Amino acid sequence: MTARIIGHHVEIVFEFKRMPSSDACRPFAVTTVVSGVRLTTSGPGAINRYRVNASRARVVSELAWYAKPPYRLAVSSETIVGFRSREVELSLRAPERVSSLKSCLRGYAPSLHAMPIPRPVLLLRGIDRLSLGASLRYVIADERTATPAAARCLSLRRCIGTLSIGAGRA
Repeated sequence: MTARIIGHHVEIVFEFKRMPSSDACRPFAVTTVVSGVRLTTSGPGAINRYRVNASRARVVSELAWYAKPPYRLAVSSETIVGFRSREVELSLRAPERVSSLKSCLRGYAPSLHAMPIPRPVLLLRGIDRLSLGASLRYVIADERTATPAAARCLSLRRCIGTLSIGAGRA
């Protein structure tokens, strides 16, 4: 497993060496927990759960809300019948200096009843329009309430995803 901080998010790449043929033994979900030094409230940090579709995948979590560096990542998996793996922990290193930033960003800390975009907003670097479109297709491919019809990026600032909802679905 590898992980790196990208702005206000953490990119996590995991790989299972083998995928058992039995559903009871095969990883079904991965849980990630990103924690940091709490600024105000107590709590575990950013907890996300992802369904496992392949032996290797990339997921993105946000940094822990109301927290600051240093950050830690804990990851575990579980089978469909609830058997949990051991937890794997990593210390997350701050990325190399980004423009005027000297270190890691603080986690998102909105005021009560507000959800503004986290600041600063970092520019995408090292990605082109085709790679961004591939990432968008990867994300919407797992959509369960609608069927992905198309996804493309016209620029690095504008992507379009089309989902279709079948008639007569309950």
